[in-house]
Amino acid sequence: MNVEKIAVAIDLGTTHLKCLAVGEGGVPGYQMETSTPFLNEPGVKAPAIDAHAVWRWTRDQLAAVGGASTTVAFSCAMHSLLVVDRWGEPVDGAAYTWMDTRAAPDAWRLRKGPQSEWRERTGTPVHAMSVVVKWLWWQRAHRDIRPFKVVGLKDWIIFQLCGQWLTDWTSASGTGMLGLTNLAWDDRILKEVGLESDQLPTVASPGTRLGFGRGVVVIGGGDAALAHYGLGVDASSGAAVLSLGTSGAIRTNIFEPPSVLSPNFFCYRALEDSQYLLGEAYSNIGNLLAWVGSEQGVSVGDLVQRGLIRLHQVANIPLLVPYRFGERSPYWEERLYGEWIGLGGDESPDDFMAGAVAAVITVLYGGSLRLSQAVLGIGRVRSGSKILNDSRLAKTVANVIGHSLSVEEGVDASLLGALRLADAERWHEMTRVSKALRVFEPETTNIEFWQDRAARQEDATKRQLQRIWQDECSSDG
Repeated sequence: MNVEKIAVAIDLGTTHLKCLAVGEGGVPGYQMETSTPFLNEPGVKAPAIDAHAVWRWTRDQLAAVGGASTTVAFSCAMHSLLVVDRWGEPVDGAAYTWMDTRAAPDAWRLRKGPQSEWRERTGTPVHAMSVVVKWLWWQRAHRDIRPFKVVGLKDWIIFQLCGQWLTDWTSASGTGMLGLTNLAWDDRILKEVGLESDQLPTVASPGTRLGFGRGVVVIGGGDAALAHYGLGVDASSGAAVLSLGTSGAIRTNIFEPPSVLSPNFFCYRALEDSQYLLGEAYSNIGNLLAWVGSEQGVSVGDLVQRGLIRLHQVANIPLLVPYRFGERSPYWEERLYGEWIGLGGDESPDDFMAGAVAAVITVLYGGSLRLSQAVLGIGRVRSGSKILNDSRLAKTVANVIGHSLSVEEGVDASLLGALRLADAERWHEMTRVSKALRVFEPETTNIEFWQDRAARQEDATKRQLQRIWQDECSSDG
């Protein structure tokens, strides 16, 4: 890409790595997407990311972009853990993701003890996804090592480029160690987990700019906050954001955190330092569809299309309890598992596909209902998720959640947010030039069907929870 000034957005996701470079006029001149590289960990459901491979890919993208002046901003999946030595090298080469459940026993123990209050102090539920809980597992698994720094994947990439240990407050807010309202590491929590504040990166604004080579690095933020920023959603917009990828979430910006945080919600810092993100997070969206798709021998795209067709043909489809990777909202219980309910033995492949699609939509139905009840004034929902490029799915979701759904097609919302941080003018030009916004207005639908699915899904989940807790009591006894 041979231009003088280039704005670059890089998204470090748990499924894909993405790079977008935009030149004059807001026209993309370079785009690259590849699968996220993982370490070879046999028998591990959610293996760790290969940090060195991500660094090599990032370096290659910046070389491919070229240009005399480059400004690059980063987006990254939240809740990653990477432990480095005094030379800045990952001790085990691993960046552990939010999907990793190896810290689940630590989370179960903490939730039963006084540490359950950590959630009120930080806005981050006590769960195996969070960095503070993963750190306890990592520390136990590497007893003979005292690390120099405990950071996230994006923080380490920034260090490779600029030689400084910085993290942004949106990412820090998801570690479970940052005070929700004061943007400072919580000394009490650090003491309880055996960390010093100087073992963590310095907390800075997502817009912090550092020099590197021939250009500038903007440290960026977590993909949740950047999705809102990229779509132009803030606390005054009266909108929520629906994110659907490997995982999913429905969130809205608020000016003040709730005095009492409902058990199903998280509350993280937004990109704007005076705002917060309140919402629900779901561990199983794209990965759940991929699991069922692999069982049926079809791609996720084909599964969605065939499942939607089947959903409109019959009402009696199997119920899928949609848990695979340490479920988060609304139960925050890692031990929940995927389970088919009500099978008769004569189900067709399309019946299972319909059940998977219905499970995802049912999750979104419940989440949007709870968020709308908690935060009055939400009038519309925005999204920049590729899975909603399927207009039939987007229309069905709009009908079920009962809100106008605006979908920005072509570029993921978090990548748009990173582009806006890199160069607001290029972001504005690109969103204006692309004209890729599609709006789906809700229409009357068979809401009783979704209410029934939600009730049955909740009953099945509660039965699972009872079995899990009974087994726990038996083992304790």
